[in-house]
Amino acid sequence: QQKTKVLEFPVTSELMSMAHTSIHNLPAELMTLIFQMLPPEDRKTVMLVCKAWMKVGGYPSLWSWSVITINSKKDFPKLKARRLQLIQKIKVEKCEHLLNIGECPKWKTDLGALFKIIHKITTISNMYGFSKFCRWSLASVQPDLLASVFNRLEQGELSNRLTEEQIDHILAAMVGKTNLRTLVFCSDVSSISPSLFAKAISNVYDVTVGPDEDEPYQSCGEIEEQMLALFVAITEKERPMRRLDLYVQGAIEKIDADVIGKAFNRLEFVHIEDTKLTAEQLTSLARNILKDESKLKNMMLFDLYFEEMGLDLEADLVDKVRKKIG
Repeated sequence: QQKTKVLEFPVTSELMSMAHTSIHNLPAELMTLIFQMLPPEDRKTVMLVCKAWMKVGGYPSLWSWSVITINSKKDFPKLKARRLQLIQKIKVEKCEHLLNIGECPKWKTDLGALFKIIHKITTISNMYGFSKFCRWSLASVQPDLLASVFNRLEQGELSNRLTEEQIDHILAAMVGKTNLRTLVFCSDVSSISPSLFAKAISNVYDVTVGPDEDEPYQSCGEIEEQMLALFVAITEKERPMRRLDLYVQGAIEKIDADVIGKAFNRLEFVHIEDTKLTAEQLTSLARNILKDESKLKNMMLFDLYFEEMGLDLEADLVDKVRKKIG
């Protein structure tokens, strides 16, 4: 019978000291790793144990999960706290300036100061409440500052509450590298350079173009040139855009059917509502879906003024499209 070999180690002074090491003697890096395993409420508690734990527990990496709510200028000092310099999300209380006339009673000119603070915390990528600021409060934010902060967000909205200069700066920033994944464009687009519009918008994964929910009767203006430039950009070169939702009435009905068909089939998801399309455009769209190179996975069509267009699409073509993408 084979005997088990027992390994023996000499008991050194180093091993003896390790056996009696207190948690207070651990390196700050190791303490941080331990604290990271704690749930948020317990991380708050450990800071009350002693000064040493308060110092380690206040490391910004332990508080990146925090969502800081800003109700007014009085809350600005929160964002200057050491432990909150790596936060990713903030929630800003909306103004209640319903009439959009005169000085904003809630934010006045304080929004510009808030954006300067946010600009310094480069990890912030979500700003809940941005779309609910009134135009009078947003007017206090310098265009280049607004563009820099906006371009870091994962979700954004460009509405008529922004000035033309602010929107131009934001779009110019988006042409390069942008963190935006979802964009709602509900501003008057007619004065924007078609080339700038196309390069910026096609750089975002998920885009909606249509009227502002708060001003549903305001259109995006005469945007045929801008939409044509966007479709051409999508067709000519691989772009990050994968989803497009359109609510643009008659803005694209005069665009060449072949351009429409090819552009939509370079995307994965298309939602078209309250928009006029011709029979030729829909036929081109359907025929391109049936091609092997089509990337379209889902297409939803609503309220396309069928009665006005007198559509007469080939029944066989429609059935084939349904079989392919549902």
